[in-house]
Amino acid sequence: MKKLLLVALVGLLLTSCEKDENVESDFIVKEYGDDFVLDFYDVRGTRLSDSKMVELGVSIDINNDKVDDVMICLKQRSGWESVLCVPLSPKITIGGLCGFIMHSGDIICDTIHWESENNYWRDSNPVSDEYLAVKFETDTSVNYGWILPLMEPHYTYQHDYHHTVSIVKTAYCKTNGKAIFAGQEE
Repeated sequence: MKKLLLVALVGLLLTSCEKDENVESDFIVKEYGDDFVLDFYDVRGTRLSDSKMVELGVSIDINNDKVDDVMICLKQRSGWESVLCVPLSPKITIGGLCGFIMHSGDIICDTIHWESENNYWRDSNPVSDEYLAVKFETDTSVNYGWILPLMEPHYTYQHDYHHTVSIVKTAYCKTNGKAIFAGQEE
């Protein structure tokens, strides 16, 4: 009888463990690669353009609906570089922009500073742990997410100082109205 109870208990535990593994995550998390790196120079350190103003950009779909939500641009004007974050829909607003930088663990909710206009994220300062918050609004709900860009300084062969900007990771919370934390993935 003890063996039968033990087998039943083991079977029950295995079944419950399998159910936990099949629970769908509340977050859509995406990691990005080399296609999401912005750099005005090639691998030899040669400037791609000699014009006075250059802009490179990548668009990203954060909520996995096959529609790009935000464009991150690297702008260069007369040796000055900055990063611009452009919402691609009037239903999307950005938080964590200049003056309101978000760090890992900061809460993303309706009370932070939100911008619906194109706005600068950073002006020529290297950063590695700063997040952009993203708010998605519909007529009936609000959902939050974040973007982790990485801005890195570089010196070229001509001793010219410049930056690369990479989109490292994004996350989107599927639960309507749920406040999240910068860097949260589950």
